[in-house]
Amino acid sequence: MTKDKKKISSNDLKLWYQIVDKVEPIKKRDNPDIKDQEQSSIDAGSIISRDVNQKKIIKKKISKDKAAIKLAPSKVPIKKDELLKFTGIHRRLEQKMSRGQIDIDSTLDLHGMTQEEAKHATINFIKVANKNNLKIILIITGKGISNENTNTRYKNRYERGVLNKNLPAWLQMPEVRDYVNGYRYANQKHGGEGAYYILLKA
Repeated sequence: MTKDKKKISSNDLKLWYQIVDKVEPIKKRDNPDIKDQEQSSIDAGSIISRDVNQKKIIKKKISKDKAAIKLAPSKVPIKKDELLKFTGIHRRLEQKMSRGQIDIDSTLDLHGMTQEEAKHATINFIKVANKNNLKIILIITGKGISNENTNTRYKNRYERGVLNKNLPAWLQMPEVRDYVNGYRYANQKHGGEGAYYILLKA
């Protein structure tokens, strides 16, 4: 014996459709913790990537700097006569000499002399200065005769600048080298490169 199926009235169907129309599907809720973790992972990855790139850049720069240092000369070569020029003159005195802020004890002017005359005059001058306990002396050599100079007497007696070039060698001669502590070009007011300051040993 079968049961009779219950018939659905038209009113019931109408009510059912009204209810169905109002029903909305459940939205999938985002998990904030998962989202934060994903964002943190992305941020961390970006930071690590950026740090790695910066380290690579720094390493490249250091490598370039090291290469530049290797290529650059360690020291500028100094000529032998430049070393002799400043031998025995301490830094503070050398600075005073360069500014001409020194007291000159005696002066010798070699203008008009031949090479031999100038050499002997220089040797005797230094010996006398040492005997009298002088400290700083000035020897004027001049820069030489210019081509415009019409005085044949000077042109025939010595070439341009020869006294100026030879004086450092004379200061190294056995007769006087034990008296000389050092020397350098004079300040402009005392003759510039046409004269020498000479520091004698105490």
